[in-house]
Order: sequence, then structure tokens, then C-alpha cells
Amino acid sequence: AWEGGLRGVAFVSGAGIARSQRGATAAGIVHTVDVLPTLIAAMGGNAAELAAAGSALDGVSQWPMLSRGLAGARQTVLLEADPLASPYSNRPPGFVCSGDQHATPYYALRQGRWKLLLGDPGADDNRHRSIGNGFWCTGPPCPADHNNSATAAGPWTVDSVMLFDLESDPTESTNLASSQPDLVRRLTALVQAINASAVDSRGVCAPHEPQQSPALHNGTCTPWLV
Repeated sequence: AWEGGLRGVAFVSGAGIARSQRGATAAGIVHTVDVLPTLIAAMGGNAAELAAAGSALDGVSQWPMLSRGLAGARQTVLLEADPLASPYSNRPPGFVCSGDQHATPYYALRQGRWKLLLGDPGADDNRHRSIGNGFWCTGPPCPADHNNSATAAGPWTVDSVMLFDLESDPTESTNLASSQPDLVRRLTALVQAINASAVDSRGVCAPHEPQQSPALHNGTCTPWLV
């Protein structure tokens, strides 16, 4: 959830981009799910027509921002929310995730210039033993020395609250949580609301993929190795 693992660059070139935008830079918030609606809009289509009846796509079209320099279509992006981790879980009270990577709370959300991190997001600095970004256990069971904050003490606790102003502090060096309590409460409530709407991952795996059975993966749908 750190910016070093999230920020990326991309370029767009071709027909449909206003001449005034050629060579311009856009700094809007874009998520992977925005790619499909953006490409469809660039071709003159309407991505909303792809959604099932009564549902909406998660992504939004960023084509007006890219092609004409208008404001981005997204102000909020959920970066990490584990529905299996307390305290903001949609699981029953007291549910414990049995020692997989995020058995401890780990949430991240950005809204405009602000970014909220809840829990232990890890530290890949070769100095702190903590959750390693990109480290994945194919268990359960995970090895006893699995690199998470349930087994390895890191610089943050499961109760950590961090708030960063990414416009003035893109390296996330100054935690402003204590000076912005109202903002922390509002963004935390948004994390809770989003996570409460998550689909319960028990029993929703593709039935034609027996290796994806939740019974084999700690009761969850998850990537697996063949």
C-alpha cells in the first residue's frame, strides 16, 4: 500500500487526443479497473452497457482527462481492504484468519491528496521484520516464520493509524493522523462502509475449478499454484 508499490506511469498516444493535450501530463487518480471503461469511451462506446442489470462497473472512464485535459473522474480509490481481517471485517466477531499473510488488519485508502493506512502495511527496507509487500504464502498452513505481523514484530502495530498528504509528502514521511482526527474518522468510516459491502468470499469460487475450493484455502477464494 506504500506509494513505492502503487505509483506508476503510463502514456497515451493516438487519434482522439486534443492537440492541446499532446505532450501534456495528467496527475489524476487512476485505478486498473478504469482501463476498460476508458478504452471503450475512446472508441465511442459506453462501458456501462457491459454491466449486469442492476449493477455498475467498478471502473470509470478517464478519457475526458486524457484526451481533453479535464478533471479526473475519480477522487477516491480503495488500495487495500481485507474482508478477512478485523476490526473492519464483514466476518462474524472474533473471526481469526489462521495465520495467512494478512491475519492482522491492513487497510489503505486514498481520497484526493490524502491517504489513510490502517494496521501494519509492512516495511521492505531490510531492517524491519514485518509484512513483506508482494510476499505471498500459498498455504494454509503458512510456515511458522511467515513474514507477517502476527509472527514478526515490525515498526507498526495492528492498531497503527497513518495519514499522509501525498501532494506535499509523496514519500509518506510525515504521519498527520494525530493532527487531523476528523479526517481520520471520516476516511476510516469510508473504509468500514466499503469493506462491509464486500462479497463474502466463502463459497463463491468458480465451481469448475476444484483447486480453488475455499476449503483448500482458509475458507477464501484465492490465487493458487497448479
